[in-house]
Amino acid sequence: MMMRTVADIGNSELKMVINGGKVIKLPDVNKRVFGRVTNKEGSLKQSVTNLMNEICAHVTSDAIERDGKFYVGYRAAHSNGKPDSLDIELGDKYKRDIPVVNVLSVMATKAVQTIYEEDGKLPKSIEVPASLILAIPASEYEGKKARFLESRFKENVHIVIVYVGEEKVTVQIEFETVKVTREGIPALYAIFEGNQDMFDDFNELYKKETDSKEGEDDKEAKKRKANLMVEEKVNGEYFKNKKILHADIGDGTSEYIFSKGLNPVPDACWGEKRGIGHAIEGAIKLLQEEYEGGVDINRQQFSELVTDPNDKKHDKAVEFLEETRYMQAQGIYDDIEKAYVYKTASQAEVLAVYGGGSIALREDLYKKAFEFCEVNDMQLLWISPTYATEMNVRGMEILSKKLASKVAKK
Repeated sequence: MMMRTVADIGNSELKMVINGGKVIKLPDVNKRVFGRVTNKEGSLKQSVTNLMNEICAHVTSDAIERDGKFYVGYRAAHSNGKPDSLDIELGDKYKRDIPVVNVLSVMATKAVQTIYEEDGKLPKSIEVPASLILAIPASEYEGKKARFLESRFKENVHIVIVYVGEEKVTVQIEFETVKVTREGIPALYAIFEGNQDMFDDFNELYKKETDSKEGEDDKEAKKRKANLMVEEKVNGEYFKNKKILHADIGDGTSEYIFSKGLNPVPDACWGEKRGIGHAIEGAIKLLQEEYEGGVDINRQQFSELVTDPNDKKHDKAVEFLEETRYMQAQGIYDDIEKAYVYKTASQAEVLAVYGGGSIALREDLYKKAFEFCEVNDMQLLWISPTYATEMNVRGMEILSKKLASKVAKK
């Protein structure tokens, strides 16, 4: 079975699409485990069905520093002790083992589920030829780094033993093609080929008024605003000829991409270590100071604390996060201003904002971004939460399909 795979390696969440299926989302964490693994009791069918939430896999590969057995994703996040996660301060995803271990484990798990669904029984072993597209932050993207990450997947044979209840399945993965791009660029394609409801907010914001309202105090401002309005509902086609400044606000990095039509401008693509993950790290430090060191939690656990009003630390956690979140939003707004003036030479016609941070920071950022766009005769395309976190993985899936189609025609 061929596995056409794309993976968006986020600091907090791993998003993957395999063979055009639904987006798979997991916490981007793992935990090395030793000794016998205890699995939940249940039938084989139940074990296979829940396998993506209970990943335990032994990975053998020259692509990682040390072979071993790992809990991955949800299982790692909810096991005893702290799981390993990507360090948002250090970055350098291209040389970390977490992305390699997690991507291989998810692929092997999906292969086991697929074969079981097709045959109704568990195989002893599976051989998987595969293709892969990944993205790394623009702030760390260089050709040699991209080639290094590509080689880690492509130039090695990867053996993954997946634990299914009391059974084990050996999955051998070999990559025929691997492509590493920079974050933000795949999102271009997600916009151009986006579903109509992706643009509902945009169409509502720039709907042309049929009658002129009296009492408009600034004719020039009204005229300028009218130039931004659209005659009818637009879709992704509308943006194909636009100059767009993209703000992809993530967990550990925010990427700023300038595109002219279908093409990104390489020299105008950059990134900063800003995002909701930094706000959470800052809030954790404040919480630790408040409780004088009596708190030892990671970002994923803090996020759960913020969403649980019954936790005794909930109110303080929310209070501290509001403060650190505001500081991150201010930094990102400053980046957008600089990117518009210095990277796009004030040419951008649309500011597109997406990524997980665009949801968490909307309250602190949206109004200022909209006012900035109005003053500079730009339109604001703020992607809704339905799509905001999936723009890169959706874009990579579109690219993957196009590449597969080209190969099929040859």
